[in-house]
Amino acid sequence: VNVLGDTTVEPDEEFTVTLSNPTNATIATATATGIIQNEDVAAPLPTITLAVSPTSVTEDGTPNLIYTFTRTGSTTNTLDVNYTIGGTATNGSDYTNIGTSVT
Repeated sequence: VNVLGDTTVEPDEEFTVTLSNPTNATIATATATGIIQNEDVAAPLPTITLAVSPTSVTEDGTPNLIYTFTRTGSTTNTLDVNYTIGGTATNGSDYTNIGTSVT
């Protein structure tokens, strides 16, 4: 059996041959199974990095705090990430109201 290679990441697969209905013979071992081992490797997942610049601003000054989400790696699929907001500043009164996810 010639095995055909592919690039699909999948579990190992079995290939079984079973003998039956012999003529002028008896079957000693009727079944044999071979395993096609998967050697394909999944691509690493993309990574997300979060940074803020500048790291400090005055209440009535400029510039704003700029939070940057940077995606590294494959961009083949969509990526969503949730985030939480913490600290002593209050959403909506110390800074403009913001959401909790980025796409």
